[in-house]
Amino acid sequence: TNPFIYEFIEDADNTFKKGPCAGYRAPDASFNSSTLFTLLQKKPMHLLLFGHKKLDVNYLEKLKALENIYIDWLQVHHFTVSLANQNLFQRYGVTSSASYVIRPDGYIGFRSFGSDLTLVENYLKTLFQKNQ
Repeated sequence: TNPFIYEFIEDADNTFKKGPCAGYRAPDASFNSSTLFTLLQKKPMHLLLFGHKKLDVNYLEKLKALENIYIDWLQVHHFTVSLANQNLFQRYGVTSSASYVIRPDGYIGFRSFGSDLTLVENYLKTLFQKNQ
């Protein structure tokens, strides 16, 4: 298997399964008054987290740790369900919560259904060969 491409979609709904797969070019989408591709210019890799407005403390701590470990490479973006983000959720096939990692080449390297950050952590460890 290719360590640069991974997806976890076993428990996903059909909408997510039909969304853009790992290994495919990341689609652009409008949100708020900008576009996703405009946002993706800041750092080489991007973690897109789709989900609910309320994030628990453990989740936020894990997220902060990820940002610190990969500070030079990874930018985290959290999107909540709203009218402004509707197009973005539709383009990525997300109806509840999901994670996507967009690689520097603009392709999706990872996607998972749900909000489990452990899967994202494992992907990034493999990709960067880091022991944490």
